[in-house]
Amino acid sequence: MRQVNGNLIFFSVFQKGIDYDVNVENSLNVYQELKDRKVDVIRYLGKYKGEQELSFCINANDWDNVLDLVMDSKQESVLFVTGDRNATLIYMGNKSPQKLGKFKKVPYDVAVEVDNWSYNPTNKSFFIVE
Repeated sequence: MRQVNGNLIFFSVFQKGIDYDVNVENSLNVYQELKDRKVDVIRYLGKYKGEQELSFCINANDWDNVLDLVMDSKQESVLFVTGDRNATLIYMGNKSPQKLGKFKKVPYDVAVEVDNWSYNPTNKSFFIVE
C-alpha cells in the first residue's frame, strides 16, 4: 500500500440507525471496493459527534472515484484536509463548507476528551482538528 499524501479526504460509510455490526460489514465491503478501484486508502478508527465509527482516508484526487460510495451511504459530510493541514467539513447537500482549523497529531489522552477524533492504526497516531 502506498502512502496517502497531499490533500486528503476522510469519510465514513457508517449510518445512524443501523447496528454497529452491520456498519462494520458495510465498511469492510466499501474498503474492498476501494481496493478493487485501485484507490490508495488508509483505514482509520474515529469518533464523529461522539459516535465511534470506521473511516477511510484517501487522496483528494481520488474523490470522483469514490463519490458514489459516499452518496450511497447517505453521509452528511466529509473532512477535507489540505497539505498544510487546514481542515474543512464539506457537506453533501447545499450547506456551505465549514472551516474547522488545523488537523493535528495529539496524544491519546487529548483525543479521547473531544467528540471528534481519528486514529490511524498503521502508525498508532491520534488526530483532532483544533
